[in-house]
Amino acid sequence: MHLQLANTINALEYLHNKNIIHRDISPDNLIISSNGKLYLIDFGTAKYFREFRTPVEGFPSSEVFKFYFSPGEQFEGRIYFQSDIFSVGRTMFYMLTGELPPRSPFDELRFPRGIREDLANIAIKAAKEKVEDRYSSVGEMRSELESLIRPPIITPLPSIGPRLIIGSKVYPLKD
Repeated sequence: MHLQLANTINALEYLHNKNIIHRDISPDNLIISSNGKLYLIDFGTAKYFREFRTPVEGFPSSEVFKFYFSPGEQFEGRIYFQSDIFSVGRTMFYMLTGELPPRSPFDELRFPRGIREDLANIAIKAAKEKVEDRYSSVGEMRSELESLIRPPIITPLPSIGPRLIIGSKVYPLKD
């Protein structure tokens, strides 16, 4: 699951680097392609900012609030890059449990037993009520997810030095 989520997080990091906040991340705005990759869709409510969060003139503006997945500040008309992170955390809850998160954005996520604690902790931090308690950036969240990917254990081959192989015979070579 966390490998599939990487595509969404990479797309979100790209958007944030372009000063775009998606504002509508939820399971119904994620699709799985035929090759099994997860993609973020529906940019109809995205908000584009100039530096210092000044809205770009002429860019459509709309308000959006999706129960279960939108943060409290979005309901109040304020948005931050961490607002998208909140929605990703709530979406992770849904992906991990198959259940909707709490309806209120002010209720902390509580995972049932049997869910990987390290993944649950990432979702919980992402979906904290207070903006300052969440990940400061999507990149920070991605780094934490990547730290969970454990490389396969590879047993090194014994060092046998240079050799010449002819047919089934092996001839060690000396300096």
